[in-house]
Amino acid sequence: MRNATLDAARAAGIALMILDHVAVVYEWPPIVRDITRLAMPLFMVTSGYLFTGKLGKRYWDVWTTAAMTWPMVVILELALVHVLIVYALVLPLLRASPGALLTLACVGLLQTYNWPIPWNGYQPGYLLAFLVLGQFARQAGIQIQHRDWPQWLTWPGRYPLTAYGVHLVALVGLTQMPWKPG
Repeated sequence: MRNATLDAARAAGIALMILDHVAVVYEWPPIVRDITRLAMPLFMVTSGYLFTGKLGKRYWDVWTTAAMTWPMVVILELALVHVLIVYALVLPLLRASPGALLTLACVGLLQTYNWPIPWNGYQPGYLLAFLVLGQFARQAGIQIQHRDWPQWLTWPGRYPLTAYGVHLVALVGLTQMPWKPG
């Protein structure tokens, strides 16, 4: 049975991510980005928690979405698909033992601070650390209380790849408009 609270948390992460990307494209004030940058940690911790150790259809959907959205990201000049690729590369590592997960999180943080990769976005080490944190919580037996949430609030959390792909298409369309809001 799905946990609607976790779906709502992932949906909040997706919504913040969309706002973050719009904030970049339309050069909104830095205070907006200070808030929207919570998107990736929220989404990755929740995704790490939800990962059951199986690389099923959704795993291959990540690769498909990355391939299909690559042209749109080139137009926007944002490192949006890189996150999908890192996510797909890291996901199989989450099947490790708690000790190995702790080591992976440390390696991720070491990469972030000692060997940063020049791209516009979160470092791969942060993605690894946040995914590991979620999986570590799952393996530690931390329970997330299920609450009933309206379906419209949980839908993006149940179908994050669809929300991600649709928002990229919309963002490319908005950047091609002759006017700029704000």
